[in-house]
Amino acid sequence: MSLLLPLGQLALAAWALPLLLHLARRQQQQPVDFAALRWLGAKLRPRQRLRFEEIPLLLARLALLAALALLLAMPVRERAAPASAVTAVHPALAGALPAGLVRDDAAAVWLAPDFPSLAAPAPEVASALPPFSLLRELDAALPAGTPLVVHVPARLAGGDGERPRLARAVDWRVAPNPAGDSEAPTTAPAAPLPAEIELVGEPAQRRWLRAALRVLAGERPPRIVETDTADAALAERIAAGSTALLASDVAWPLRIEGANAWRADDGRVLLRAAGHGAGRVLQWQRPLRPDTLPELLQADFPQRLRTALQASAPAPTMADAARVAPRTGGPPPSPPPVPLDGGLIALVLALFALERWLASGRRQREAA
Repeated sequence: MSLLLPLGQLALAAWALPLLLHLARRQQQQPVDFAALRWLGAKLRPRQRLRFEEIPLLLARLALLAALALLLAMPVRERAAPASAVTAVHPALAGALPAGLVRDDAAAVWLAPDFPSLAAPAPEVASALPPFSLLRELDAALPAGTPLVVHVPARLAGGDGERPRLARAVDWRVAPNPAGDSEAPTTAPAAPLPAEIELVGEPAQRRWLRAALRVLAGERPPRIVETDTADAALAERIAAGSTALLASDVAWPLRIEGANAWRADDGRVLLRAAGHGAGRVLQWQRPLRPDTLPELLQADFPQRLRTALQASAPAPTMADAARVAPRTGGPPPSPPPVPLDGGLIALVLALFALERWLASGRRQREAA
């Protein structure tokens, strides 16, 4: 169990209230005149000591305040990993489930939004989200250490251009194509690099991009123009159809609020892109140095830069499922914890009823 708001425990300072209340309302000693007491010898006065009365009522009030403080601290329980593996089945396999799968299996779900149980009707394939996005969501929702088995058809539609990277190893099982679906996997042709690329920034940062573009040049190298700052002439060239790669510290007159052209495996946005006239502007979100952008030293940096520059490349329409099996190394899972406020509210109500019952009994005894 953990607390989402540990500062809520400061409410335990309210324990002083019932303690002071019981000290202030303790039974008062009334003096009574009695004859001949003056003939008794003088003795030491009895010492006064701290003494609480109505101990059950005091304990009930302290327990009530402790439960309220715990409720304010928002306790949650981390999800425990299930004993068996979780199985996800692509809706395209609804007509003929793979061998060994039964619809009443509690640990089997459809690879569809909200991950309905396999016992529920199969979702429509056309309305389902891309399978890799669903896989990343399922991987993040499952506790660490939970095995995951995924059944997909040989022709997998809805890919997002790269193999997914998950936090756990996946038992990736490719089933034969459903009956009547025998077309070969197809992918869309890749778009060429832009004919002209502007590199804008200080020379120490531009050299990384220049080296990557030389690797990608091939038979039709783009025309590379390098400048230190963005000016009106650069804006005109971009509006005419050029593509600009701006360093993170370059001031651009227009805000780049377009889509994320490059997102790292851990979720960091590395490159943002926006259209400007007939061209595009891409600006790095971190300085082009290995200490702030470790991706510069990765072997696939030129290829991933090509993907960001190929804005007009259509997404693949179909992929070979055996070649796009998920990889490991993704961010650790963060399944949502289970809130415990329901049981605490019932405990608070029960303690409040007990406190009222004990307090009413005390008042009846005092009245008698």
